[in-house]
Amino acid sequence: MAYYDLHFGNPFEGTAESTSSATRFEREVQSAISACMKSQGFTYVVPSDEDIRAGLYAPPETANREQVAESGFGLTDISEAAADSSSDPNLNEDPGFQAALFGTEGCNAAARGEQRAVESAMAPFDAQFASFAEQYIADDRVQEAEANWSDCVAERGFTADSREVLISQLSGELSALTSGTPEYESFRQREVQAALADLDCSASTDAVTDVVLVEYIDSFNEARRAAALEAIESALSS
Repeated sequence: MAYYDLHFGNPFEGTAESTSSATRFEREVQSAISACMKSQGFTYVVPSDEDIRAGLYAPPETANREQVAESGFGLTDISEAAADSSSDPNLNEDPGFQAALFGTEGCNAAARGEQRAVESAMAPFDAQFASFAEQYIADDRVQEAEANWSDCVAERGFTADSREVLISQLSGELSALTSGTPEYESFRQREVQAALADLDCSASTDAVTDVVLVEYIDSFNEARRAAALEAIESALSS
């Protein structure tokens, strides 16, 4: 069970390389939006790489204990940032700004045309990638590792079959709370404890699931991977 969620549209999703690539791609998109908005007389601030990574919901490649002890899974941090509208310099309710940015032929749509072309090119391969993911998840070694993780976090007071379920449970709890209340602060501590439990319990399970994942990646048909890359290159050059 790798620290990242595995999205098998790209079998390498969740690696440091893919996270860096996603950030770089989104930075290019944001820069294109900014240039487009400037040409129409508006100011659009390109987010920092830190904000871009947060928007992509991609945690740091190496989650150290100090970070986790401070922010947990980052749920309360994200909630507070969303509540603080002044933290986003691009929030502008002016109709002209909104039309230029989000209109049918606005700057956002124009900048993301390349992204949509890639998604369209990859569509025929979705079923193959889904099958690949299902085989990995159903592997006995992965199932055993997930069960061991679940038993481990249960010993620390948390009941969940997977990290995704644990985070979902915590998100549900957070949605019912109001920032600044004693209950909210209590939740913040609970989130940290849950994230620390996950970090500790993942140490041994990741060693297993990462090896299994590599096996499945290596077994993924090279011709299909090459065909997928060819489809992407064709979409981007058209």
